Amino acid sequence: MANKNVDFTAEDQTLKNAKPESQENAFEDSVIRAFDAVLERDEKIIKAYKPNKTKMILGGIISVTIPLLFFALFTLLVVLLDMKNSTRTEILVATILPAALFVFCVLTALLINSLLYKNTFYAYTNKRIIVRTGIFGVDYKSLEIVSIGATDVYVSLIDKIIHKNTGTIRFGSNSSPIASSGYNFMNMVNPYEEYKSIKEHIENVKKGNDK
Repeated sequence: MANKNVDFTAEDQTLKNAKPESQENAFEDSVIRAFDAVLERDEKIIKAYKPNKTKMILGGIISVTIPLLFFALFTLLVVLLDMKNSTRTEILVATILPAALFVFCVLTALLINSLLYKNTFYAYTNKRIIVRTGIFGVDYKSLEIVSIGATDVYVSLIDKIIHKNTGTIRFGSNSSPIASSGYNFMNMVNPYEEYKSIKEHIENVKKGNDK
C-alpha cells in the first residue's frame, strides 16, 4: 500500500498507510496516527489526506468578506448620496466603521481557518470514510462505506478563482443526501483523480473485494 515515491516536501500531499523508514515516512505515520482514537481493531487506513492550505484559508476569508465588502460599499454610497445632509462626523463614521469591521472579519477568518486547517484531515479505510476537523477541539464524523449511496465532485467559483486545482469530494447515503450530509473532503488537490480512486475502493468494498 505504500508509495515511496510520494514527494512529502509539497504543501499538500496524499498520505498513505506505510511503515516509517525515513523522516518523510515518520511525518506520514504521525498524520495517520491522528485517526487512532476512532479506528476499530480490524480497521486500516487506505489513504489519508491533508487539504490545500491556501485554498482552505484564503477561500474561507473570501467567503466571509465578500458580503461585508458589499455592505461597506452600500453604506458608503448611501452616505455620499446624502452628503449635503450629513455631517463630517457621520461621513467619517460611515467610512471608518465598515472598514474596521472588514479588517476585523478578515483577521478573524484568518485565525479560525488557520486553526481549522491544523486539525483537518480526511481518510478512508476498509470500512468507512472519516472526516477529522475542529477549531479548538477535534471532532470526527464517519460514514460506513456500505451505506454510501452517492458520491460526486464539486468545484466552486472560489476554487476556480484561487486556481489551485482543488475541489470537494462529497458523499451521501439514503438517510443523508449529498446536499446536506456534511461528509465532505473539502479543499482537495486533484479532486477528480482522488474521486476515481475512492469510488473504485467503495465499489470493491461493496463487492467484498476490499484491499
